[in-house]
Amino acid sequence: MSSRRQWLKNNKPSPETRPTQHHETSPADCRGQHVKENKAETSDSTGLNPNELALMKEDADHLKHDNEWLRAQIDELMGVVQKSQDDLPRRWWEKPIILTALTALTLAVLIWYTVETYKLRKAAETQLENAFLPVAVLAIDHSANLVVQNIGFGPALNSRDIEMRRGNTTLHLYHVAALQPGQPGEPVGAFTTEGRNTGAGKDDIHEPVKAPDIVNKLKVLFPEMNKYPGKGFCFAYANANSEWYETRQSIWFSSAPELSGIQGIIIRFDSAKKSVRKMMRAARTRGIIQPDPNTPAI
Repeated sequence: MSSRRQWLKNNKPSPETRPTQHHETSPADCRGQHVKENKAETSDSTGLNPNELALMKEDADHLKHDNEWLRAQIDELMGVVQKSQDDLPRRWWEKPIILTALTALTLAVLIWYTVETYKLRKAAETQLENAFLPVAVLAIDHSANLVVQNIGFGPALNSRDIEMRRGNTTLHLYHVAALQPGQPGEPVGAFTTEGRNTGAGKDDIHEPVKAPDIVNKLKVLFPEMNKYPGKGFCFAYANANSEWYETRQSIWFSSAPELSGIQGIIIRFDSAKKSVRKMMRAARTRGIIQPDPNTPAI
């Protein structure tokens, strides 16, 4: 309260705002004078005489000064609180280096999440593509016949002949052009061509090969088939979206004496993958596959 008294002392109301002081008189005189004044003086619109108005004005001035003192005390207290908050040490996560590290960590997490999402999308696309992937292979069925079979999940269309070359002689193993998945293998026919052309051109010499003679023709034309790793070959085919694939295999004859003829043939699967334009062009250059006149050049 001492500070309030000091503040009120420094902020006293001016003499003009104080009510007029009366001279000292006896109680009787005061009562008489008060009665006379009440009868003589006229009241204002509020029904109060000037002395009462002066007292009310003095109380209002004191209340105003009290409010100003209280407001000053509140402002001073708020200043002290603000200064104490500014003097407090920063929390560890509010330091600039910590904020920078947290921002970098958040960015790294977002990049990692983006990369993982991209991988998931590519995996989903690959899984969808594999669901319709054709895989055509040369095989031997239960009847000891050379067949071409689609062991994939989608149709193999425009399947090319299997061609093996030695010098100017080419052995063609032909079959149907459309192979349905899950169906029995399609029998393979054979013929040879001799000439400078890489395929069955009009200037080549054609010689059909009967099914029982295919094994002997393979041994005569390709002596490397008598031992491992034999001779490799490749043939191409397309899926329903005209995307090209190729299968690579190797073929040789078993050295076991109890296995003879077509039963002694060993066919190894090497790979089956999507064929790009450069691979198709290189295969045509090597004479592994021949261009189809009904198919646009790629």
